[in-house]
Amino acid sequence: MYRKYFTICAALSYGLSLFAQNAQTNDQLELPDVTTVINTENLKVENDALPDFNDVLEVSGESGTVTVVLPDVDNQDTQVDVVTEKSTEEKSVFAEGQIGGGYPFLFEGNFSVFRQTGDNPFKISFNHDSAAGYAGHSLNDGYFDSLTSMDLEKKLTHKNFEWTVDGSYKRIENGLQNKAEDVSSVNQNLISGNTEILWKLPRGNFIGLGLSAKDYIRYANSSSSASLAEWVKQTQVFSLLPVAWYSWKGHGFETGVTADYSLDIYKGALNRGSFTGNFSWENQYVKLYTDVGIVVSNKMNSSFTIPFTVGVSSSIPVKFASRNIALSVEGGCASERTDIADNEQKFKYAGFDSLAGENSWFYGKLDFVLPVKNAFTSGLNITYKNTAFSNGLYQPIYESTSMTNGLYGYEQKRMQLLHANIDLSYFYKMFSISGNIYGNLFDNIPGEGFLGFAVNASLSDQKGFWGVDGSFDFKLHDTPKLDMNGFVRISPAVKLLLQVEDFLYLVKPSVYRYYGYYASSIVTDPGYSQYLDRNGSVTLAMKFNF
Repeated sequence: MYRKYFTICAALSYGLSLFAQNAQTNDQLELPDVTTVINTENLKVENDALPDFNDVLEVSGESGTVTVVLPDVDNQDTQVDVVTEKSTEEKSVFAEGQIGGGYPFLFEGNFSVFRQTGDNPFKISFNHDSAAGYAGHSLNDGYFDSLTSMDLEKKLTHKNFEWTVDGSYKRIENGLQNKAEDVSSVNQNLISGNTEILWKLPRGNFIGLGLSAKDYIRYANSSSSASLAEWVKQTQVFSLLPVAWYSWKGHGFETGVTADYSLDIYKGALNRGSFTGNFSWENQYVKLYTDVGIVVSNKMNSSFTIPFTVGVSSSIPVKFASRNIALSVEGGCASERTDIADNEQKFKYAGFDSLAGENSWFYGKLDFVLPVKNAFTSGLNITYKNTAFSNGLYQPIYESTSMTNGLYGYEQKRMQLLHANIDLSYFYKMFSISGNIYGNLFDNIPGEGFLGFAVNASLSDQKGFWGVDGSFDFKLHDTPKLDMNGFVRISPAVKLLLQVEDFLYLVKPSVYRYYGYYASSIVTDPGYSQYLDRNGSVTLAMKFNF
């Protein structure tokens, strides 16, 4: 009589396997190889000696497709533990942040929790940054600033619909450095929200709807008996911006129309509407695009504006580098409403006393990037702007004669700007260096400088265990600004950082830097705020990623 010994395993897709045991005991599914072992005295084997897989496997009509059919299991009698090669889900939610402090009474802390993949990504972030007693002054002299903000982002996808929503809160405080009687600081609070729905239709058609709202409040910290200008005491601007658009994409073409409306309320109302049509075509190497529209507003120096754009961009592979040459040329007329909240955050110690109107300009710009082999890259950017339709650019008047209760005023100016920037960069293994020469001809925007150059160099371990970098920025008529940073990784998820900003002030504290500029003879001219920035700081921080 034949002696038969069988060991049977069925290997299923994605690393699952089944091994039959006594149904009255706890069963475990393991992952052995599929093997049939037959021991006998001769090579003749009966047909019924081979196992029948028909109870667990069915072959579908498609070639090569195996369907698993599991027998019914009575959960009351049998409990099955499944062992897989990967028992934990892949991580999809991450956290990162940084916390630190230093001189002069510096504190910074920020963190964010986010998921970037899947149908429902989100992000929650918090940030705080503050300093006090800088420029060699005591804590009660008003030389302080702080920023606290929180942001929420969420995206939902269902079939052909995408819904995104985001919101933010921001609080900014700047000390007035004893330059305003009875006023110690100015505060800015901003709450904003935005939602957008995108409907993906068949054959490349898209419909979108959006709505943004913003409430901005600026107010002064003052004694109850202080006599302040009303716009300094409190300014509140509420904005509502609905938008709708339609677009079609296919065969390299894209065309669409956009209609939007803006409502700003502050000592009256600003009503602005625009309608724009766009068209573009692109292939692997080049893109041609154009758009044209019309803008009407009750806060405009002209009856209406007609913004338009004509441009071409290209990305061309070359034999002497692994990256492409990039070239883009664009020109036309642009027009936008002046956002009071954005302006007052960008230009500190200045405020609007009424609603601001339209800003329109004719422009042209050129961008060119030339890679050389794999380590060297050069770039050129030239941008020209000139006021159009008498709708000038709103700029702060950094002159002592325009200051009211510690805040500078604004004015609308016709401006002609020519900005040029040349970039050069090189990297090799652990080392990289980049530099740029920049200049602003004709008129100038506060904080940008007429002519200057900057250099940045870094050295880092290729495995990311340590790194150092430094930057040197020099503007004409100003003292250079030197920053240095370094880090050491103390664990796979944690880095220790040392940051030194404005090192020259730490060496020579008498070199004060005004808002956007260093102290020098040029600060007696109009256009330079007499308030001081943070001058020299050292921060020790810890950065984490989980």
